[in-house]
Amino acid sequence: MRNCGLLTRIEAKIPGVHMKLVYITEDGGLKIYVGNGKKGERDFIVYVRTQNGTNPSFISDPEGRPRHIEWVDLYRDFYRFSHSKNSRFSKRNLASLPFALATSTYVRPMPIDEANVFPKPRAVYSDPFKSLLASTKQLVGHYELAPLDFILALLELLFIQEVTNYPNGVLHKLLPKMLENELLGNLPQGAVRAGESVQSLQEAVTLIAKWENKRIANQLFRKWRILLGI
Repeated sequence: MRNCGLLTRIEAKIPGVHMKLVYITEDGGLKIYVGNGKKGERDFIVYVRTQNGTNPSFISDPEGRPRHIEWVDLYRDFYRFSHSKNSRFSKRNLASLPFALATSTYVRPMPIDEANVFPKPRAVYSDPFKSLLASTKQLVGHYELAPLDFILALLELLFIQEVTNYPNGVLHKLLPKMLENELLGNLPQGAVRAGESVQSLQEAVTLIAKWENKRIANQLFRKWRILLGI
């Protein structure tokens, strides 16, 4: 593993944006940067670049800023890939990974006394997650869009960003839990009694992640928060 402390001292430039490099994937193919946000002194923005400085194919923003729907679709695609290679391992270990990360000690806003200090992913360097990364590589192989260590590091930063900007919000927990239920084809009994299906859950995940229609997204957010007990 690379020394993340050294990476945070490496500065990068994208036109109009001052950023710091905080993670390079083990294969060197993708890089994650963070830059100053606009919602407060502790706000930050996550950016992604390929090794040659271009946007990855799964990110639409010209500056390389991941949207919720893009990380959801990326993880959906990764899970389907891993499931086709090793369904037993995939079900047991990977469907719940985003929610496990979102509720871990790694996802928390920066302390006030560290304002203006950019966060860096830590889960990828912890023993449990490192073990999962190694097992996944051994049992599933290489996923062409993005390696799992990148997905893990990206999600950690996006979840920290969510908690930093919305300390009383639960979107960083709700969306991963909904995604877990979608991928496993599981519905809580309350959702079954309410007439929901796996397909309606999948549609709700997509609409919340896109957040294009705020009224509908808020309605679904409130409903599934109750149904999942979050």
